[in-house]
Amino acid sequence: MKILKANASADWKELSILRHMADSDLDHPGKEHVIELLDHFYHAGPNGTHLCLVFTVMISDVQEMIVTWTPRQAGYVRSMSRQILLGLDFLHRSDIVHCDLQPGNIMVSVTDAIENSEDLLEPPQFSPVRWLEGVTKDDSVPEYLMPSQRRYNQLKNVHHSRLVVKIGDLGGAQFRRRCDERPVTPLSLRAPEIIHGCPWDWTIDIWALGCLIFELATNEPLFPLGTFGIPREEVNKEHLELIDEQLSDPAGQGGFVAYLAERLPDDFGAEDVQGLAKFLLLMLRVSPGERPSTKALLDHAFTVAVP
Repeated sequence: MKILKANASADWKELSILRHMADSDLDHPGKEHVIELLDHFYHAGPNGTHLCLVFTVMISDVQEMIVTWTPRQAGYVRSMSRQILLGLDFLHRSDIVHCDLQPGNIMVSVTDAIENSEDLLEPPQFSPVRWLEGVTKDDSVPEYLMPSQRRYNQLKNVHHSRLVVKIGDLGGAQFRRRCDERPVTPLSLRAPEIIHGCPWDWTIDIWALGCLIFELATNEPLFPLGTFGIPREEVNKEHLELIDEQLSDPAGQGGFVAYLAERLPDDFGAEDVQGLAKFLLLMLRVSPGERPSTKALLDHAFTVAVP
């Protein structure tokens, strides 16, 4: 369940996008790879009224799976990438740009039915709220706080053939024909046109997907940025330099292939390393007009190869 802040609950954009997808009669396999809105309701609290969105139960997300630093095999990367691509293709065909593709927004579960969701949760831990000295107490905060009850590492040893992937969190999504707001894409996944403050379109999702799949495969960000206490102008300058360093190899793709291979397990396979590199470089085109559609990527040799 996602509970929106009270001051954001009056904006119906996310709910309207979720309803748009739910009402879609598009017969597309990717619909199963986007989080499904089951219900919504409003909750009145001390800070206002909160919109609450109810979704399908999932177990984990790619961000947590990256943190485990488990070596990724080619079949795993291929399976996960194809499912994400199917979901993104459904979104784009539904005239929706996600704008916030990142590891924490890719939800993962298993093909087996979840019989008891309580098995996925840690026991609740209640921490009473303590007020700082000199601060006037009021009813704007709860009596206690509670950390996440998520139980971690539940999918660490699950074979990739059993994993179900869904794109989640459409809070930053925009309709494809109304891309007039600055996208909420995380800094390190932003396409060059966003960094430069230029007009953008659905192709920012393709760039972010390339960065996301690289991180999914290697457990490392493609463009590691230091941001704490650094002015945005300096962060953007460093980002553009990293993009130029990684993607402007005068000798061709050799430098990127070597960089990728160093971060993959030895048994990933030389042919699969080459295939993954070519697949990623298609998405990581600096010019938006050169980035392929989701349909073209679904037909790419890496995603259709036999495991």
